[in-house]
Amino acid sequence: MSTKISRILSTVDRGVGQPQTTATHSDNGSELDHWRAPITIKIPFGMTQLSISLLAILLLVSGCVVVRPSPSFPMPTVTQHRDDLVVMKVPSKYYEMNGGGRVSISRMFYRHYRDEFDMLFIVSNVNQVDWFDDELEYHGSSMVVRNSIKGIGKPTFNAGWHFGSKSKLKNILHLTNPYLIMEVALHEIMHTWVGPETMTAIGIPTSQPEGHWGYSSVNGQLGGFNRENLVHWRKIEGKSGYTAGAFQPHRALGSFTPYCSLELYLAGLIPAHQLEDILVAEDVSFFGDSDGPYTDSAGNRIFFPSRLSWITRDQIVERLGTRIPSYEDSQKLFRIAVIAVESVSHPLTEEDIQLISEQISVLTSHIRFRIQESSGSIRPWYTFWDITGGRASLQSGNLQSFRKSK
Repeated sequence: MSTKISRILSTVDRGVGQPQTTATHSDNGSELDHWRAPITIKIPFGMTQLSISLLAILLLVSGCVVVRPSPSFPMPTVTQHRDDLVVMKVPSKYYEMNGGGRVSISRMFYRHYRDEFDMLFIVSNVNQVDWFDDELEYHGSSMVVRNSIKGIGKPTFNAGWHFGSKSKLKNILHLTNPYLIMEVALHEIMHTWVGPETMTAIGIPTSQPEGHWGYSSVNGQLGGFNRENLVHWRKIEGKSGYTAGAFQPHRALGSFTPYCSLELYLAGLIPAHQLEDILVAEDVSFFGDSDGPYTDSAGNRIFFPSRLSWITRDQIVERLGTRIPSYEDSQKLFRIAVIAVESVSHPLTEEDIQLISEQISVLTSHIRFRIQESSGSIRPWYTFWDITGGRASLQSGNLQSFRKSK
């Protein structure tokens, strides 16, 4: 293992790879987080109605998307073709953080490379000082551009050609900083199979931003609580309050939360009989006093559902329909291409590029990493292969073998 990877592993417990998020609360009491704030798709003026309609489809399958017009986008420039990644220079700050910029980056990539990739990872170099810039809007996002799978709640559709891919590309991830790759990518990859319609089909009240498990016991990378931690607090105004330990309704607390059974099933990695029943807290509200929302002794918020209900394994399968392809026939190996982007505001040094390469190398490896916390306890630091229980893999590198012939 290189010195730099060792440094990454040794610093994760100190929060170097974790955004220090600040939760705010909307009028209905739902928690929003700067890690998964709404994605903004800025549509260049002059786009055809068909193109706008395709981006409107992405509102349904990616979740948390706002569409607003913006001036036309100049194209990015490829500055380096490496064997493990491509470097592009974009013409403006946060160019890659909207749909129009992402379309342009993807199309530029496919000018040079064959359509052999399941996912594109766009990695920026936004510094920590700018992590809470109001323009930043999120730290990681997912834009699903194609789905042919039935029985996961999502509609089947194909907008990949609009991004330069005729048949292969499924998802475009954007990660705003190299240090966030391991912390955020596993969450965004799961959105390949899970969106707001998945929650609707199953009957889980989705958390804001939409497309997450909310106040349910799904307990995966897309949020939810551990049912074993659910404890009754007390009643207020006729409603029972509950605490479920440290959890977020819209994301896992870091890369040490494995994919849960429902996430593995939707990704086609386990059969239906391995699904677990789900406990759902319906119509959640919050109460508090002058000191703020009520919390337990550990500082976790108390939530007050109108009732608790169960969704059984059989109900999940019945509501979603049969998954096609089944887990026996589903894809297990996914090839990714990495695009490192820089701008005048956020340039890339050679050290930055090496950091991206090494983080991707760790993410795609077949290694089980474990980290010792300051308390002495050991926790996992998941790669994609490890978080799936060794059922699926990511493949990267050897990029120049996929170059189009001139």
